[in-house]
Amino acid sequence: MYATLRNYPVIIGDHDGQIFNQITNGFLLYKDHAPWSEKRLSKATSRGLNIGCLDEEGLIYKSPEIYKETRCSQKTLNEADAIFLWGEAQKTAISMPAVKNQFIVGNPRIDLANLLGNRRGKLGSAKKILINTRFPSCNAFRGDQELDALKKLNIIKSKEDLEAHQEFVTHDTIIYKSFLELIDVLSENKELQITIRPHPSENTDVYTCAAKNKSNVSVDQQTELIEQIKNHDIIIHDGCTTAIEAQAAKKIVLGLRPNGVNLKYGEFANEFSMNFSDAESITNFINNFETEQYAKSIDKDIVQHAIFNWGINNKKSADSILSVVDTFRTDPLPNKIKDVINSRESVTNTLHKILNHNKAKTALSFFLGNKFHNYIKRSEARDHKFKKLTKESTQDLLDLLTRLDPHLGNPSDYNLLLISEKSFLLTSTTNKASKPS
Repeated sequence: MYATLRNYPVIIGDHDGQIFNQITNGFLLYKDHAPWSEKRLSKATSRGLNIGCLDEEGLIYKSPEIYKETRCSQKTLNEADAIFLWGEAQKTAISMPAVKNQFIVGNPRIDLANLLGNRRGKLGSAKKILINTRFPSCNAFRGDQELDALKKLNIIKSKEDLEAHQEFVTHDTIIYKSFLELIDVLSENKELQITIRPHPSENTDVYTCAAKNKSNVSVDQQTELIEQIKNHDIIIHDGCTTAIEAQAAKKIVLGLRPNGVNLKYGEFANEFSMNFSDAESITNFINNFETEQYAKSIDKDIVQHAIFNWGINNKKSADSILSVVDTFRTDPLPNKIKDVINSRESVTNTLHKILNHNKAKTALSFFLGNKFHNYIKRSEARDHKFKKLTKESTQDLLDLLTRLDPHLGNPSDYNLLLISEKSFLLTSTTNKASKPS
């Protein structure tokens, strides 16, 4: 939205969408700089796009060494036009020489969370609980395929890697079971309203079952995280960036990790919460300490070393990123974008609808065999993780953001055009040249 106000036409969406294979100039802001993204980014470069990478997992990893090995492509780090970093800590983790394409910018997620920074109330008035889970390691919606995916991504490429992963799963399962216990114990207090937010890669059935016959427990994987943080008093997590965002929003943030769990993953995120070792103790804290103010001291020097825009003006990161993007500015012609949308995405949508028709699936599976079956499985996995957009839900989010951030103006300042089931175009109404038909 900030880019739109600078008169950029902005396309947001599924990186496998055809629109991203057709745009031939502009700036691609990508979500990681991992080895598995090399091919996609190289193709984008060959089409004339400038590339910027901001790793959304730049704070959460098992160790700096594993982070560098699994999420840092030396090719991309060297060749991308811009590598956007959360802070000095991530810069140290990638351990690359300081070069002209590295920019410490924080993350717009923290910009957004800073907008929600209200005073915390007393625990006695905190009635809405958001439980954020992140357990695809032991509760994946695609079961054993999760392990296969890690192998294909070369995250697991040796016997030692597999053994380390199995140990991780063992300890992660202990935490996962403690969260299931927490849902049961916490739900006994009928004054509380509890929302479970599963990770997109998790099997939601187990949480639906945990919420069954509990009038004060619901499962919500659809509502945007920032809106959920806004609408809840307490956020409960383990090792998740959500805790960092919720702490920036000045919410009550509690962590749950049993004693004896040997897990380095997410330790940084756990620095942002008051942490407990079992479901009973965290429940007692919520239920019984009615007059106690939540207190969690955070070393600001350490946090600002890791997150550039922590506690700063709410558009510090967005402005920092866009000041870099501006140096590469080559505006795509709106008519060209419109032609690409009309000619390419319409074909893709039609083909997608055909492939998702049960009779068509059956026939193509018979003639094409395993390759088509695997394609459908990958498609279903993407649909599970990344839900289809509607113009209404996307417009609602734009409206929410303009209410939260006065810098973004009014909803009427934006044109929204849904391109496909998972992509949309945003342009400014104040720039006549950028208006889509």
